[in-house]
Amino acid sequence: MNWCSKFIRMSFVITIIISLIIAIIILGLDIDLLKNGPYYASLLIYKIVNKDGNSEVTREEIMLNLEDIQRSLWVHIPMLVLIFLCSLVIFMSIVGLLGAYFLSYTIMAGYAMFQFITCLFLGVIILYVFLNNMKNTVSNAYMEEKILQYNSNSSFNLIIDFIQKDLQCCGFRSPKDWDVYPMSCCPSNEFSEIVQSLNCSDGNCNTTTCNDKLAYTQSCLAAARKHLLDANSFIGFLGIGLIAAAVVLTLNLLLSFLLCLITRHRRRKEWRMGEIDLDDEEEGSRLVVTPL
Repeated sequence: MNWCSKFIRMSFVITIIISLIIAIIILGLDIDLLKNGPYYASLLIYKIVNKDGNSEVTREEIMLNLEDIQRSLWVHIPMLVLIFLCSLVIFMSIVGLLGAYFLSYTIMAGYAMFQFITCLFLGVIILYVFLNNMKNTVSNAYMEEKILQYNSNSSFNLIIDFIQKDLQCCGFRSPKDWDVYPMSCCPSNEFSEIVQSLNCSDGNCNTTTCNDKLAYTQSCLAAARKHLLDANSFIGFLGIGLIAAAVVLTLNLLLSFLLCLITRHRRRKEWRMGEIDLDDEEEGSRLVVTPL
């Protein structure tokens, strides 16, 4: 085996080990989030909204709503699918390592085909995340339902308000998702100036509500996509991780294809050597002289 083949083989092993480690980490995190995700998220949200100690919603109420979200199809099923995919990647990574160790053309051909299908699947996911407008989807229907229930579900309201304030957005797909804008749809500093400028008479002040002139014009879906490549946000961390995974898988696919060609050439060379040896044996048997 020449130096080029050795370099491709070692590069393939390194990329597949990286993929294996990443898949194991994601699998562990996904299983942990599937079990304890609402608990972790409720601690984070409650800590943020209860900075001044005047929150009217308890952490238990937040966790109950997060558990309700987790049981919904648009969260629960993707997490189960991710567990299956990570398990499959771990299994196929071990198969790829065996193929590289034994330089088996059959194993490497099967692994290269698996990587090709995986890259296509990941490409579809990336296009879905970055380009899909979420119209007529389960997640869109779920958010529309929660927006309609805004006035009757105080603890989930807190989650909606937290997202809209943090991303500076209004509505899931559009600010028009709201019939009546909640306070979280408007910038807090503008509200403070408006409230301070109100003229109060006889101890009574007019109530100021958020309206279309003050509300954020950007939807939360668009804001989330805007932060998909922002390294300073959690959403950006996920987006960059998805792109990095695609790069590693694509590189691994190219290396597995090259290694597949190398093993194929090696197998053909072994077959040719076997045929030459067989021809030499037949030629030798013909030259044997029988005694008189």
